[in-house]
Amino acid sequence: MIGCGIYSLITTLAVYLGDRVISMQTSASDIQAKMKTRILALLFGTTTLVLFLRFFTSTDLGYDLTVQIQAAQNLIAGKGLKVFIFSEAEVDISKPLKLLTLTHFPCGYSLYCAAVLSLGLPLALVTKIFGAVCTSFGWWGWGRFMLVCLANVLDKRNFWLWPVSIVAVACPLFFTPAWNGTDIFFWAALPWVLEWLTTAATIPGRWQFILYALVGFLCGLCILMRYASIVLACYAGFVIVMQTGFRFGTLIRRLLVFGAALAPSLVLQAGFIFSSSEAHSTPGGIDSARNAASMIHGLIEGAKLLTTANYALLFWVPDRVLRLLLQPGTKAPWLYALTLGLFSLPVLVACKVAAGSVAAMFRDVKVVAAGFIVAVPLFLWTCMAMGDFPYVSELRYYEPLILLVLLLMFYLATPGNSTPAPLLNWARGGASIYMSCFLGMMAVGAVFLFVPTSHGAVERRKMMSDADLRTFPSIGLSYSSSSARRYVVQKLKTENDLELLTNFESWFYADPTINQTHIHRILGCDHLHGQSIQGPVRFLILTADQGEEPSFIYYTGADGSFLRARCLDALPEIRLVATFPAEKVKILESFVKAGTSITFEN
Repeated sequence: MIGCGIYSLITTLAVYLGDRVISMQTSASDIQAKMKTRILALLFGTTTLVLFLRFFTSTDLGYDLTVQIQAAQNLIAGKGLKVFIFSEAEVDISKPLKLLTLTHFPCGYSLYCAAVLSLGLPLALVTKIFGAVCTSFGWWGWGRFMLVCLANVLDKRNFWLWPVSIVAVACPLFFTPAWNGTDIFFWAALPWVLEWLTTAATIPGRWQFILYALVGFLCGLCILMRYASIVLACYAGFVIVMQTGFRFGTLIRRLLVFGAALAPSLVLQAGFIFSSSEAHSTPGGIDSARNAASMIHGLIEGAKLLTTANYALLFWVPDRVLRLLLQPGTKAPWLYALTLGLFSLPVLVACKVAAGSVAAMFRDVKVVAAGFIVAVPLFLWTCMAMGDFPYVSELRYYEPLILLVLLLMFYLATPGNSTPAPLLNWARGGASIYMSCFLGMMAVGAVFLFVPTSHGAVERRKMMSDADLRTFPSIGLSYSSSSARRYVVQKLKTENDLELLTNFESWFYADPTINQTHIHRILGCDHLHGQSIQGPVRFLILTADQGEEPSFIYYTGADGSFLRARCLDALPEIRLVATFPAEKVKILESFVKAGTSITFEN
């Protein structure tokens, strides 16, 4: 907090001095150059602070990341890109887990970890390097996109300096994605794909094909890190078609170059999927064998959840208000009006750009960026037809859109170079109100950074990627200091007949010194319903301590909350072994005797 305070004082002084310097300039081009320098200096200075704080605090590994790290460790050990997980056809918590090919997540991060871990680097450093590189590369690209969106005010004096400066400082502080997943790679690649895609259509000769190849290659890498990145590749192909129009010869050449650069990544991932030892794999939860009735039902349910896309527009409002604004449209139909407002952003941006033809509009990075804001929720809605997971309501898929919406709203709020149409006057007024509210909330958030309250803790966690400042300085793993974990690991290494049930599975998945076949993730009762176990089997249970009955067992819900696994109450003789109040966890034991059969009911 002291470091943040010193940084804020330096930043305020820098902006004030910059204001004095800029006010003494007489040339518009000089003012524009100074403003660009000021924006980038604040942006990269704040990014450096975030990098420093995150690099020297303990790393928090989530479920997704530890599963992919386990696959990397098995690959190094010569077992292939495989993990110990439940089979889709069988969930038996009393039996050792099977080694199956990793298909639920793409192979990119596992291959990266395998390559770097084989060099002898510690696991925490491997994850920090990935996060630091993506953060640096990402804010470089977002800084370039920011300058494009703010171009209309870079030659203005005084008034615009402070709003622009607040945006340049607040964005890296509060909106740098967490380092405990691969979503940050997609976020970092997005501004570069949009820039290269539009630049390629405006330059002649072979350089345009080099840029189209870079777009395809980067989209391929994104897919290897996150299946959801398929939307970026599909959208890039759509933009190429719209840029080219009816020049079929040029269109075919551009698509061939783009496709040839994209194909190696697709072939690599497809190879792992089709080599899976399971008869029916579901990469990313997508099931190609669903029938028509299930697909239609999924689309209907997805339409009810489309209001979740409002998160990209209202991400900055207080959590209590945000929950009301993101509820399903069936509960509050008026929320669809906000969603339609978000979907109208491409039309408003295109009207302000006034590029003329459709092909010319798709050569402007702002128009292409606005179109992508609509493409993501529609893609997620389509995915609802192919899987049971509520893709449309998963907020992390909208996080890469936050900066697109914010900067495009800033663009709409700034004055143009010509007399605007009445529609654009209304849009500018609405965008100005939006930006004023956003800047006010960011100012409040900056104040809370230094306040030792729960609100301040929330703001600091945004900056720290959920890491704990109390661990500063540290480059280790966050769970390495857990007394509960040390107790469980010791038991697993000395008693080979134990089966571990836990909703803190990420504490163990990435540890190759533990027998992974005995580590079972506690699932919800909808997964366990109808499943049976046969004794004898001994269970060690590490679960959350919610201050209720000592025998209660919890699983982790989709939103990270702890929910009762009531079906596990059927386990006999559940006994409390130890509690760890500081960590809010407890350890239980249960023994199913020989000849005993237990069936779990939902």
